[in-house]
Amino acid sequence: MLAMAGILAFSSAPVYASGSAISLLEEPAQEVVETEFGKTQQYKLSVKNNGSDISYVRISATVSDLKTAASYDVHVKGENWKKCGEYYYFEPALASKNISTPMFVDVTLKNSDVSLSKVKISAYAEAVNASEVDKPDYSKDEPWKDKA
Repeated sequence: MLAMAGILAFSSAPVYASGSAISLLEEPAQEVVETEFGKTQQYKLSVKNNGSDISYVRISATVSDLKTAASYDVHVKGENWKKCGEYYYFEPALASKNISTPMFVDVTLKNSDVSLSKVKISAYAEAVNASEVDKPDYSKDEPWKDKA
């Protein structure tokens, strides 16, 4: 069974299912930094497994400001995070009471006509109990397809 925790502009709430309970943790955005590409703001996300079971977890993170979409680039990076299709998967499975390594979302402005304060990050975390599914195949765009 799938457990989910969602956030919009970084206010989170855990959701519980089938022995899995996860929460999406965020750290406030780092100070805006000038780079060779423009102004960059970094957001830091992690997933905490509050449940008693080992779980596979993933995060969907998107920028949600259609008016300025052409004015910025988004880069996601982090140790043990792998992009497959529309999600970022944490590998290996996350043990009970553990927190994933952080995933960083960098938003870089391409020009000075837009303010970083208008850019909103939407993030959503999901988990599936590792004992209820086969190990996901991270070489595919949908590693959890037919598993959750």
